[in-house]
Amino acid sequence: MKEKETYAEEKDHTTNEISALDALLQELSEELDCQNSSPEEISRAMKKKKLKAALKKRAEENSNQKRYRSRLLEANAFKAENPDFQLTDELKNPLFAKFMTCGVDIKSAYEFVHRDEYIKKIRLEAEQTGYENAVALLRSGTLRPEENGMREQSGISEKKNVAALSGGGIRDILRRVEKGAKVKF
Repeated sequence: MKEKETYAEEKDHTTNEISALDALLQELSEELDCQNSSPEEISRAMKKKKLKAALKKRAEENSNQKRYRSRLLEANAFKAENPDFQLTDELKNPLFAKFMTCGVDIKSAYEFVHRDEYIKKIRLEAEQTGYENAVALLRSGTLRPEENGMREQSGISEKKNVAALSGGGIRDILRRVEKGAKVKF
């Protein structure tokens, strides 16, 4: 009697497995667009689908590797211009990382993230340049030789004697003396 029960249970179990396999086969054939196909054709279609998925995954990996290599080259070129730049440190900044994932180039992302520092640096440089120019301008005004006509007396002192004066020079001196000027020889 036990044998009949186990046989019946095994038969039911096998029937259930076959039904489940048929349902799976039907589902796969619908998914793979292989309606009313043999199990061999479905197996080939599944292998083809897996192969396509693997090729697609490999192409994405290759594309990601190319992008990664180009980003590293870009980072190295940018580091040559800015020695303070460290890609690993910058990627810890969520804003910089977000720009990178959106495809923004490293230079633009770095400059945007550090724009306040750039503005401060530029302001300080402009301030320093302005200060240096102002000092140079002031120095140039104080260190220049005085030009003729800017002093109270002439730039060249010339001692005259009465014997060296011409008639016009003597008359000129007499006019100045009449006006009250003091003349020394």
